[in-house]
Amino acid sequence: MESSKGKGSSIGMFVGVFIALLIAVGAYIVSPSVMVSLTQKLGGSTLSPIAMRLIFTVICFVIGLTISMLVLSMVKPKDGRTVSENKMEAERNKMREEQRIARQKNRR
Repeated sequence: MESSKGKGSSIGMFVGVFIALLIAVGAYIVSPSVMVSLTQKLGGSTLSPIAMRLIFTVICFVIGLTISMLVLSMVKPKDGRTVSENKMEAERNKMREEQRIARQKNRR
């Protein structure tokens, strides 16, 4: 049982690293056009073009990674144990409230 869990985790890790690398390559490709459009709108820059490209690559990478994590969190199915634990907690809270009301009635 643990070997299958570890295998799934390693495959997920591989896919995550692969997607991050794809986003990094995409950010490196897109950053010059983003850099040119922003420097035209904001004015000239005192940094060297290599430093500017590196900065814009990192910014594009972080934005792409954030968007992909948001999409993945919406698409990924919820763990059944987490859902059942949430239901159990709601039932416990309801039962505690009923017991509190019953104790108040018994006091009167």
